[in-house]
Amino acid sequence: MFALAAAGLAAIGIYGVTALTVSRRTREFGIRMALGAGVNHILRLVLGLGLRQLCLGLGLGLLLAFALSRPLARS
Repeated sequence: MFALAAAGLAAIGIYGVTALTVSRRTREFGIRMALGAGVNHILRLVLGLGLRQLCLGLGLGLLLAFALSRPLARS
């Protein structure tokens, strides 16, 4: 149950950060589209941002989990 709750909170967090970033970059996306960028290009930008955040979070989380597992196991 705790793992499902953690996964749900992580998904909500990633969605929130991505939504905030997209809302801040709306003008930029509009300018890009006015200059000829297609919807696929804008979608690729947004999804790329979300995937980078996801990979960074997973990497840091796994690194910290492995680093802290031994000291916590000793306790």
